Amino acid sequence: MNKNKTKKGGSGIKMGTSSDDLPSSPKSKTNHNNSSSNSSSNSSSNSSSSNSSSNTTTTSPGTIKKKNPYTRKNKLFFWGKKRQCFDPLSDHVPPIVEDTISFLESKGAITGEGIFRRSGSAAMTKTLYARYDKGKEVDLKKIHDIHTVAGVLILFFRSLPNPLLTYELYECFVTATGVPDQMTRLECIHQCVELLPAGNKAVLKRLIGFLKEVNKHKDQNKMDVKNLGIVFAPTMLRPPGSAEATITSLLGDSLHTHRLMEAFILYYDEIFSSGFNNDKPALFDGRSSLTPAQKAEFFKLLKRGTIKLASAMIMAQEFGREQQEEEEEDDDEEEKNSSDDDG
Repeated sequence: MNKNKTKKGGSGIKMGTSSDDLPSSPKSKTNHNNSSSNSSSNSSSNSSSSNSSSNTTTTSPGTIKKKNPYTRKNKLFFWGKKRQCFDPLSDHVPPIVEDTISFLESKGAITGEGIFRRSGSAAMTKTLYARYDKGKEVDLKKIHDIHTVAGVLILFFRSLPNPLLTYELYECFVTATGVPDQMTRLECIHQCVELLPAGNKAVLKRLIGFLKEVNKHKDQNKMDVKNLGIVFAPTMLRPPGSAEATITSLLGDSLHTHRLMEAFILYYDEIFSSGFNNDKPALFDGRSSLTPAQKAEFFKLLKRGTIKLASAMIMAQEFGREQQEEEEEDDDEEEKNSSDDDG
């Protein structure tokens, strides 16, 4: 597989309903290039130009040196190195998430006023984040400021190259949140969550479970679902495309993204249950508030999102192998240098 990454964008699918029906998902100014058809065409075109100047640089006559296409902005899902990495192919919650949440739980931060609202030490937050990012061990027991640790958690989600709910399922989540009937809306959101990669789902469940507990103590910490939505919604769900298009879409969809966070927290047990409403799912019978055309369009969105995710996962898996090989080479080089120094 060629290492070049394709740029993500919105698919621009509309529900095609009236203003009284299910709200349409926004049109995006850019198109996703991660569908299976585009991946195939990109693969063939990249194969034919593998020796072009975009892939290689000439260091001296007759010597060709390949560029490294895996810059941070090109990473799809993976974040960090070694065991610290966020891997969508595994249901393992990365240390930066588990450590920070466990720290906040152990310190009784959920009952303290100002969690996720007050800022800690910006310098220390960046330092801790950088250590996690480099795959180094981090001992949070030495940290006494809960707001600094809370800032590390927020920074992790903000820094993900592909947001936790993924670019590929952006329209699915926004459309699901716009369903007027509550039971049908929760079922639609549940369907979207079930499409997430195992790693994304594990991290999402761990985070929302924690935020649910934070919300239970809202009278003490002053962080109800609305305030939690303000903090986390923009980091969890972002539209693909250019910065200008992203800002425009976020402003237009802010109601839906905040509503989604509220649903996650208030209906955690229903949304994250694998058997949610399986006996009598309103989404598939006459009790659903969606028209047959709206249901067909929603399932079409889910299908397209699944195809895009599958393509992105293949690319992420390939990157994971490349990253592991590079890290093994780096480890060998470090060991060799260490041996030379000892000698």
